[in-house]
Amino acid sequence: MRSKFDEQLLELIKEMIEMGNKIVQSIKNAIEAKLLVSINTPLCDLNRDYLETIKYANKEFGIRYFTCSGLILTGNATNKENIKGRLSKEELKEILVEAIKY
Repeated sequence: MRSKFDEQLLELIKEMIEMGNKIVQSIKNAIEAKLLVSINTPLCDLNRDYLETIKYANKEFGIRYFTCSGLILTGNATNKENIKGRLSKEELKEILVEAIKY
């Protein structure tokens, strides 16, 4: 028997997968329509593997334009969990140097 928490977590995971599928389909639609597609990513601890994102998007979709920012602490990003995920200037520089080399 699943707990209420387990059910909520499962539903959240399903919603995230569905959202990801919609994003991928939107990218494919834009490329098919011959639109210039770029990806903007706010970098944080959860996606410090930014170079892998670039490689994947370039290989799978042919995307060549990428931008990013550090986590801007406003709105929902000001809670303690998000603040802990913020990268230092040194971490951002290290990630971006690798991305630029690619």
